[in-house]
Amino acid sequence: MSDSLKDLESMHVALAEFRKIGKANRLVLLGLLTKEHDVLGDSVEDPLIELRKKYHLLGGRNGNGNNFIQHIKDVRMKTGLGLKEAKDIVESW
Repeated sequence: MSDSLKDLESMHVALAEFRKIGKANRLVLLGLLTKEHDVLGDSVEDPLIELRKKYHLLGGRNGNGNNFIQHIKDVRMKTGLGLKEAKDIVESW
């Protein structure tokens, strides 16, 4: 089982337990989690950030020298997504 799947299952269990505790304790827990997040910072990195920067550097979809189709291919290669999903991602940039 992949680590991501294990993490999702753990979050599901934590959420189920969170729903069982009283409101006052939930507020305390949320405060603790907020402080912890401030300490750790946002450690989630966008795996496509370099591709997105390149896309914008070249002027977006209508920029000179920007190959829209090549960006879709790059997203597919990096993520393993299908054509439509990769196209949707590039269009969202």
